[in-house]
Amino acid sequence: PPFNLVRFVGQILVGNSWSYLITSAVPTEEIYGFSLVWLTHLAPIGTALAVWNIGNIGREEGGLKWPMIGAFAVFPFSIFHPPLINWSALLSAWLFNQQEKKWRRTPYSKKPLW
Repeated sequence: PPFNLVRFVGQILVGNSWSYLITSAVPTEEIYGFSLVWLTHLAPIGTALAVWNIGNIGREEGGLKWPMIGAFAVFPFSIFHPPLINWSALLSAWLFNQQEKKWRRTPYSKKPLW
């Protein structure tokens, strides 16, 4: 399928939103002596799921493998600079559009008029 700029920007924006949502949902204080801050490392999963959801709207479809690889590929660099959510969404959306995107091959079902 041809490149669609609106879909690509939508994938990046929704990917950023979902990853920030996951990151902000994790409490920073200890709860009963347990720290849950390590759950912020699950933010790339939110990015990949958002990119995959937006990419599967309409007549195009794709798998979850390449968005997940793109989201977690930036993860090792987050040790040096933590807010890499933007780059994670960008790489995930780019890999989805380059590697996974294809036409949806299921025909429409014939429905009666009434």
